[in-house]
Amino acid sequence: MTAGIDYSFNPHPSVAAMKDAGVQFVCRYISRDSANDANGKNLIPSECKTLRDAGFKIVMVMEEGSAMMLGGHPAGVSAAGDANAVVKALGMPGMPVYFAADFDATPAQQAPINAFLDGAASVIGRHRTGLYGGYYVVNRAFDAGKCSYGWQTTAWSGGQWDRRDHIRQGLTFSLGSASVEHDTAMFADYGQWPRPAAPPPAGPHKHVTNAGDTVHSIAQARSMDDAAWLALQEKLGGKSAAEALARGPLPAGLTWYSLQP
Repeated sequence: MTAGIDYSFNPHPSVAAMKDAGVQFVCRYISRDSANDANGKNLIPSECKTLRDAGFKIVMVMEEGSAMMLGGHPAGVSAAGDANAVVKALGMPGMPVYFAADFDATPAQQAPINAFLDGAASVIGRHRTGLYGGYYVVNRAFDAGKCSYGWQTTAWSGGQWDRRDHIRQGLTFSLGSASVEHDTAMFADYGQWPRPAAPPPAGPHKHVTNAGDTVHSIAQARSMDDAAWLALQEKLGGKSAAEALARGPLPAGLTWYSLQP
């Protein structure tokens, strides 16, 4: 798990305070209200550069009140188009964007919220579409396949957490002179910038021995003991392959397998 915070209006926490608190990522806002460029809510280029230069990961959320999410498909198209332009202008093209249902959304309101997410996905792709909200709205959106990322707040959640949450938001606290909220990333990919490296392809992976290799040298390089490594070869490559490898010394060009590249 990875520690982060989110904050909106001025004053903002200093880089030093965030570093001292062990913060690794920062969640910041997008809105179309130009006043929010001056009052600290919107992430602007100078702050974005400061955060990135300091090594913080950045998560972006678009929030404009309940009316935005309840505007259905057209609102989702409009919001995603603007959010996409913002992250591109900030030098973070193609990153996921969370859209905020920052209210106690009822089951009856889920239909327009899901339609909003459909509209957003039609612009930026479902793979980049995230939802912020309480347990119930996030849970219903995940169940309906409407979002790829979920950021759940402790509010409106009845003490429950969805196991699919990418970020979990906790309580408000003071960091220096700033009011911030605590966040925890539950997965390696939680929609952050820079984007995480793609996971290695699923194994098994095929290798060949080099002259001078031994069972012990290969097993040791994989942090395994000889018996465990040979058992893995039998599992992945078959009994005959394992028996051949067990006859040391190993000739060059003999095939062996691993789960990781």
